[in-house]
Amino acid sequence: MGGCIAKNELRNKRSVEDRAAKKIQIWYRIRAARKCFRRERAAVIIQAKYRGILQRRKYLKQIRRKRVAFELLTTERTYVENLEVINKGYMKDLTEKVASGKPIISVQDIKAIFSCVDIILSCNAPLLQLMEQRFQHWTVESCIADVFTESSHDLLRSAYTNFTNNFDVSTATLDRCAEKKPFKTFLFEKKQRYIHPLDALLITPIQRIPRYILLFDQLAKVTEETHKDFPCTKKAMLLLTGITSKINECKRNFDDMAKLLQLADMFESGKIRALVAPHRKILKEIADIDIGRGPLKTDIINLTFSKHMLVLLNDLLLFGTYGKRHEIKRKIFRDSLGLSDDESNSSALLATNPSKLGNLLQSKLKSKVFIPFSNVNQDSIVVLDAVDSRVHYSNLVELIWSQSEERIIISFPSPALKMEWSKAISAQVLLQPPKHI
Repeated sequence: MGGCIAKNELRNKRSVEDRAAKKIQIWYRIRAARKCFRRERAAVIIQAKYRGILQRRKYLKQIRRKRVAFELLTTERTYVENLEVINKGYMKDLTEKVASGKPIISVQDIKAIFSCVDIILSCNAPLLQLMEQRFQHWTVESCIADVFTESSHDLLRSAYTNFTNNFDVSTATLDRCAEKKPFKTFLFEKKQRYIHPLDALLITPIQRIPRYILLFDQLAKVTEETHKDFPCTKKAMLLLTGITSKINECKRNFDDMAKLLQLADMFESGKIRALVAPHRKILKEIADIDIGRGPLKTDIINLTFSKHMLVLLNDLLLFGTYGKRHEIKRKIFRDSLGLSDDESNSSALLATNPSKLGNLLQSKLKSKVFIPFSNVNQDSIVVLDAVDSRVHYSNLVELIWSQSEERIIISFPSPALKMEWSKAISAQVLLQPPKHI
C-alpha cells in the first residue's frame, strides 16, 4: 500500500515538472516570436521611412530642377530684352540718323561698336520663345535642355566668336566716340530711358555663355538620371563648353594675329609683313634692351651696344633698333618722370608708368634683323657669367648666328630675365621648326 502511494506521488511530481517545462518552452517561443515580430516591424518601419526619405529627396530635386529651369528662363528673358535694347534702342536709332543725313557717328563706327548683336538676337529670340512654351505647361516630365541641343550650333558659335573677337575694338570705338558731344548726349538720353549704359549692355553676350554652362551644370545635378531630359542636359553642357573653347581659341588666334600686325607696323620695311602668318606666335617681347652685334672674331669690348626691341617668336628671334624720334620721345618721357639716364631703362619706366610706356614703345623701328631658329645651333647660345671688367653691361647672353657669321650679345635688365630668355630661346631652337622666312 505504501509503495503504491510513493509511485503515485512520483508520477504526480513528474507530471508537474513536465507541465512546468512545457510552459517555459511556450514562454520562450512566445518571447522569440515577439522579438521576431518587433524586428520585422522595425524593418518595415525603417523601410517605410527610407522610402519616404527617397520620395522627399526626389520631390525636392524636382522642385530644385524647376527653380533652375525657371532661372534659365528668367535670365534668358532679361538677356534677350538687353539685346533688343542694344539692337532697337541704340543701333537702330543711330542707323536712322545716318539714313536721314544727320549722322551722330559714322556707319563704320556703328558696325565696329555693335558687331554681331543683331545675329545673336536672331539666335536667342527663338530659344526664348521655345522656353516660354515649355513653361506654359510645366510638369515633372517636362524637358528644357533639348531646346539648346536642337538649335543651330554653328550660327551660335560663329556669332559669339565674332562678337568676342571684336569686343576690344568695340570698346575702344565706343570710348573714342563718347568723347564727341553729340554721341555723348545721345548716350546720356538713352541711359535715362533704359537705365543701363551701353557699355554694360555690350558685355552681356560675353558673360552669357559661361552663365549657360553654370546653369546647365546645376540642372544636371538636380535631374534624375532616368529622366528623359538628363541626356539632353549633358549634351547641352558639352555643346556650350565646345563653343566656349572655340571662342577662346579664336580669341587667342585673333589676339596673336593683332600682335603680329602691330609688330609689323613698328618696322619701316614692307618686307616685314612676311611676319604675319597663321603658324607664327609671339612668345616673349621686351623693349629698350641693349644689344651688341659684330663679326665672330670681334672682342666683346669692341662691340657697340644700342637700344633694341627684342621679340621671341616660335620660329624666329627678331630685333630692331629705334630711330631718332623714339630717342626724343624717350628723353621727354624720362625728364617728365624725373629719372636719370641710369634709370631710363624699360623696367624703371614700366614700374613708374606702364600706360605711358606702352605709347612710347610703339615707335617705328629703324632697322630689323630676324634670325630663323633653323640657322641656330643649341651650342650657339651661351650665358656669359664672367666678362671683362671694362664691359659696362651685365646679364649677358651670347647668340652666334652661323649663317651670317655674327655674334650677338644681349644685355638683360636682371639675372632672372637673362635666365628666362636664354631658356626660352634654347627651347625653341631645340624644336627646330622649318624655315618660313
